[in-house]
Amino acid sequence: MALPVWGAVGWVRLPLRRVPWSIGSRESRIVGPRLRCLRGDLSRGCGSVAGASEEEGLLQPAAVVPLLRRVGAACNLSVRAARLLVENRRVLVDGATCTDMRAMVAAGSSVRVFNKSREEVEAPPPRDFYLKFFKPRGVLTTHRQDDRSSAPIISALYPRGAEDVLHPVGRLDRESEGLLLLSSDGSFTLFATMPATHVPKEYMVVTDCIRDGVVAPPSEALLAQLREGVDIGDGSPAVAAAAEVVEFDGRFARIRLVVTEGRFHLVRRMMRAVGFSCLQLLRTSVGDMRGVVLRPDTLAEAAYEAWHPEVPAVAPATRGGCGSGSWGSGPGKELLLRPGEFAEVRPEEVQAIYDRGLEWLELHHPVGGWRGPQKK
Repeated sequence: MALPVWGAVGWVRLPLRRVPWSIGSRESRIVGPRLRCLRGDLSRGCGSVAGASEEEGLLQPAAVVPLLRRVGAACNLSVRAARLLVENRRVLVDGATCTDMRAMVAAGSSVRVFNKSREEVEAPPPRDFYLKFFKPRGVLTTHRQDDRSSAPIISALYPRGAEDVLHPVGRLDRESEGLLLLSSDGSFTLFATMPATHVPKEYMVVTDCIRDGVVAPPSEALLAQLREGVDIGDGSPAVAAAAEVVEFDGRFARIRLVVTEGRFHLVRRMMRAVGFSCLQLLRTSVGDMRGVVLRPDTLAEAAYEAWHPEVPAVAPATRGGCGSGSWGSGPGKELLLRPGEFAEVRPEEVQAIYDRGLEWLELHHPVGGWRGPQKK
């Protein structure tokens, strides 16, 4: 089996093999749009494609990565196994023993590991990327172009220099837009998407408020139903952590919804359950990661775009912050991405996702209760 990827020399086919999943199971796992999240040995890229990242204008790997990721990539270990090495004081950072599993290390730091054979191994910085991307409406979150559809696919929009290793962290359906995380780190993807970590995701929903000839935004009673849980037809109630009307123009309303799970078309089905449609579904945050512009300027324009969809342009993503209106107002002046733009995820945001996963791992797979695979 091979995966076609775009590299410096054109389309190439990257051989795939089944590899253990990052929690330690012996089966590989499909995440998001049926993509296999690969562990350290494949996520670092291949041949000339990896070397091309040195060229001017291409995206450079993350300058700071989780220590566990660096140890795991160097030793071909899961995060679960890498925790054991750190716990047993077998990891040195810049010559000093490090026992902090939450540590983030810079690319310039020296990391050495004493593996299970007691051999000292250098752990070079992995070629990893952690990106925030504003997915335009009309783009499919997949790497495979369907012959029956002319819709562009997400891999055609990846930034130059990381096309061969990126995968989406979760997914947004074709008609949804907004914040989509991209990464080459399978553990980051797992921790950000697994239901047990309860990573909150915020959506802004534009809906038509005409119902039975009456124009009115969703009532507080309907919003309370969303917060208490509604039946969306799959046997398990869907609960919103937050639901409120944030804007109403006399015809259309914008509703803020926060959910902590990721079922198929979850928000659309929740809105349908209380009798409202989704003219626009825009994701504005994943955990603490924000930074997309709330567009278009009016609710009527959002409705018009829904009724008159256009095929988005297909081009590699551009770095955000280069145009006018790309920065928010206020003391922080947060970078606001527009459709087709990307920005790096900050190290503290990567650490926050890892913290959620490590908390779950410690609860269900404590280091003291697991000593790795035993020799027969």
